[in-house]
Amino acid sequence: MSHSASAARNKSFSQNDAIGLSALLVSTSRQMPICVQELSARGVNVPVLIGGAAINRAFGRRAGLLADGTAYEGGVHYCKDAFEGLDVMDQLSDPERRRVLTEQAQKAALA
Repeated sequence: MSHSASAARNKSFSQNDAIGLSALLVSTSRQMPICVQELSARGVNVPVLIGGAAINRAFGRRAGLLADGTAYEGGVHYCKDAFEGLDVMDQLSDPERRRVLTEQAQKAALA
């Protein structure tokens, strides 16, 4: 992939309000932290919402921790169900609430 194509792809990800990942199987859930690592490596720092039958809140916190020991800048938010996902998206749509929620997610990843 050319540099300009890669840059355009990263820009398109950065324009999203959030990225949602769901895992019904443990094998699928193992890909979630890899996705977060890759987003960070590409400089894409949009919030990531994760959920599904194969994961829990503790897994969600760990998914926000990058390989270098820092927290993913965009924040990783575990959502136990669609209603919690809607609540998180509601918070992310307000700039001040988004800032607070992102800081909480980053602190949780480092805990």
